Order: sequence, then C-alpha cells, then structure tokens
Amino acid sequence: MFEKYEKAAMKTLITNEVLRKFNINCDDFLKEIQGRDDCIGLVTEVTNNFPQFLHNSYAEYFVAMYFKDHYTEINDFDSIILDTRYANIRFFFDLLTAKDSSAHIAVLYKNLELLKEQGPGLKDCKDAKGRNVLQLACSWGQRYPVLSVQNNAGNFIIDDENDDSVIGETPEYAEMLQYLLENCDALESDKVFKSTLSYAEETNCQLAKLKILQKQGLKFGRLINDSSGLNLLYYSAKFGFYEVLDLFEELPMIKTKKENFSLLHLAVVHDKEKYLQKLLNFDVYIKSIDEEDKSGRTSLYIACQDGNEKIVSLLLQFGANVDIAANNGFTPLHAASVNSYVTLVQLLLKRGANINAAASHGITPLHSACWNGHDEVVEELIRCKANLNASANDGCTSLYIASRNKHNRVVKLLLNAGADKNFAQEDGVTPLLIASQEGHKKNVEALLKFKADVNIASASGETPLYVACQNGHVQVAQNLIEAGADINAATNRNWTPLLVACQQEHAQIVELLLRYGADVNKKVDPTPFSVANFHGHDKIFRLLAEYEDVQQQKIE
Repeated sequence: MFEKYEKAAMKTLITNEVLRKFNINCDDFLKEIQGRDDCIGLVTEVTNNFPQFLHNSYAEYFVAMYFKDHYTEINDFDSIILDTRYANIRFFFDLLTAKDSSAHIAVLYKNLELLKEQGPGLKDCKDAKGRNVLQLACSWGQRYPVLSVQNNAGNFIIDDENDDSVIGETPEYAEMLQYLLENCDALESDKVFKSTLSYAEETNCQLAKLKILQKQGLKFGRLINDSSGLNLLYYSAKFGFYEVLDLFEELPMIKTKKENFSLLHLAVVHDKEKYLQKLLNFDVYIKSIDEEDKSGRTSLYIACQDGNEKIVSLLLQFGANVDIAANNGFTPLHAASVNSYVTLVQLLLKRGANINAAASHGITPLHSACWNGHDEVVEELIRCKANLNASANDGCTSLYIASRNKHNRVVKLLLNAGADKNFAQEDGVTPLLIASQEGHKKNVEALLKFKADVNIASASGETPLYVACQNGHVQVAQNLIEAGADINAATNRNWTPLLVACQQEHAQIVELLLRYGADVNKKVDPTPFSVANFHGHDKIFRLLAEYEDVQQQKIE
C-alpha cells in the first residue's frame, strides 16, 4: 500500500546524485496527487513534480521502509545509509529491522538496564537482517571526523582544524559498549556490513573500533602512512583511550597543524594521566618530552599552567626540563606562580628551577605571584631566596606591584623579608607613592611602619601626599602628614597638595591640609583662591578665606 509513498519519499530526501543509482519512477503517483489531494494526507502538495510531506519524519520513515525491503538490490548501500545526512533514515531503518527485539531497541535508545534484562540470551539476539546487538551498537557511537595527515620529514601532521565538534563518548555509551563486548561475539558477521569491525570503521566510531581491535588481539605494527591508525592515535590522546597504545609496537611522532601539539601535549591539555603514563613507555616520546608547541610551551609548562600536580610529577620523573621558556619568556615556574599553584612551585624549585628567571619585560616568578596577590606562593619564593628587589624593564619591583594592586599580606611579607621600601620604578614612583595614589590605606600604613620615605617625589615632582590629595584619599593623606610629609612640597609645575585638592574639589582634603598648616598665601601662580574661583568651588573658596583670616591673625 505504501510503496508509492516510499518512492515519493526517496525523491524528497535522497540527493539526485544518489537517486540516479535507483530505478525509481513515481511520476504517475505525483501527478495523481497533484490532480486531487492525497487521500491519506501524508503528502501536502506537489510542486514541480517534487512532493512535500506533512512532516519530514514521515518521508524519512518511508525511505527507511524502502531500504529495508530493497537494500540487497542497492549498490553502495553501506555508504548511502551511513552518510551523516541520512542519520534519521538510518535510525528508522535500524528500528524497523529490530522488529520485536527489545535488545536492539535498547541499543538504539542506549538503555543499558533493558539490555541487562535479556540475560544469557543476549548474544543470540538478532534483528531481521541477522545483526547482533554489538554490531548495531558499534555504528551508533560518537563519530570522529577523518582528519587529513601529512608526512613532514618523519613527523605526521594531523590537520585538526575541524575537529572541535567532537565531544567524546558519553559514559552511558561507553558502559553499554563494554557490556556488549563482554556478552556478544565480536567476530560474528552478518548480511549487511559483514564484520563487527566494519560497523565501527564505516561510521568512524573510534572507541568501538579500539575495543574490537583489543578484543581480537590485533596490532597495527609500524605505522608509515596509515591514516586510520594515525587518526586513532590522535583521538586516543585527546579523549584518553589509553588502551590504544597497546595496539602499537612502535609509535610515530604526531603533531597537530593548529597548535603544533604532540601526543604529549594533547594528553596534558586534556588531563589524560593514564594515557600519558603509557605514552612515556615509548622512546620517541621520552626523547621529545621537551618539544614545544607554536607558543613555545612544553608539556610541563602546560601542566604547570593548568595546576595538574600528578602530570607535573610524572613529567618531572621522566626528566622534563624545568626551565624551558615559552615565547613570552615565561617558564613553568612563572606559570605555576601566576596561577597560585604553591605545590607545583615547590616541586619545580626542588628540581632546580631558576627562581629569578626573567621573562619578557623582565618579569620574574615573584613579580607574577605578587601581581595576583598569591601570598602562599610569595612566601615560598621568599623562603627559597628569590631576589626581592629584582626590577622589571620598567623598574617595577615586587613590592611596587603588590603595593599598587592592594595586596596587603604580600606587602607585609616582602617588607618583613627586607624588600627595599624606597626602590622607585623608571618614573621615580615608589611603592609608597603608588599605594597613596590608589588609596590603599593598609599598604600605606605598612610602608610607613617600615619607615618608607614620605617625601620621595616622582620624576614629575609629585610626592605621595600630592597624589593622595589629588585623588581625595583623606585617611591616607592624614597618615602621610602625621608621618612627616612636607605639606607644601611643590611639583615641577609648582603645584602644591593644597592647589590640586582645590582643583579637584576635595573639601575634606582642603580642610585637612589647612588644619595642618598648609600655606594659603604661598606665592604661587595660580593661587588656591584663583583655582577655587575658576572652577566655581564656592565651599572651598569659603574654607580658604576662613583659614586665611586665622593665619593672618596668628601673624599679627
């Protein structure tokens, strides 16, 4: 009854290129529908001899029906049914051929509980085409794109530009596959694709392929230009299929096109410790343990960057170099320090890592830790005698960085360890000046406690008090004044703290300065009065006038 619909559905869904392989003619049926409505209502319209089904799934179902009855007559049936464009058709095909086999239906819906209910009879379950449940399962895993491979002087370059869509197997599928391998015959053949391995190979289901090869005890031997084996190795590193390595007597050097990752890099990036352990049994990868990616990062560097203690320990055990720097000059110790991995810092230092290695711009591991306020790492680096006063290319020291970034505990650690509290960067800015500018009260107090010089000015003549007043930091300004800051010190432009406070309309600062004796009548141009008047700061103008009278009375 539905044969006409099957042929119409073929015309709807199958490409002309593929359709030409079939001897199908449904023109009379389509003309009949076009002349009068489809009595069943499955085809809603026919336009230019092209049928439109009520829903696409109806068409997919009818194509699957046609394939079920005629697959032996179709050349290249396997390549057609396994085409990713026809995945829904294949699902219906497998569902139709499952008939009353609940085991096959359980595989299609990845229902392990239902599979286990089959008991010992599971291995004898067959669908209408003679396929066992393992064969079916091997075609429904994650598809892994076949990546192109180039041989570059003995290194195999995998083009990984288009593999981002691959997410690996779900735990449910992996568990189901393992169960079926234990309870079905992996060597059994059927009428559709013959061997169980063919199902996995034709659908690029790498996990299924690996498990079957293991089950059959097959090995790849020495790879030369085996794209299939190279792809399997690549994906195994990415997704941690460590059993793959048991299938190879020798391993080639594999690199990725995108990042120049080796299998070592891939295993580290994707946190596959068991895979890495097995990989380091092969001489070619032990010897290349310090290979760098496009950014100059070794596997050890990446592991330190990610904070992976087990993998770092493993790489160090196999002799990874602790001081190879990436393109930006950062070493593994920098990577561990900037990310606050104190245990890794300890491991690297025990292995002799250069504690004062300078990266681009002169940044040391201590600078990196201070920048982010990682006090435990700072403490460890201090304990191991890091240079406290090493300066970056712009003159910034660790104390300057911590003072600027409001990391009070780090500031105290550095001061207690003897860091130079007055070391100025290239613009003459000291730790106290930058802390005052940013209004970091606790850092200012810590620096003053260690007798930091309150009157060291920057290259432009700005003192800590000047920048505190400029930015309205009242408590910081008061602390500086009480520590002996020169209240009338002028910049290179002859601006005083009082002038800049008047300009910025910081009334509390103006009152503080006047209370501590700032000179209202100091001969400067502009004067505090003219600045307040110019900017329309009436409240400040009145304050100045009030204190001018007081100062005048004292003189008289």
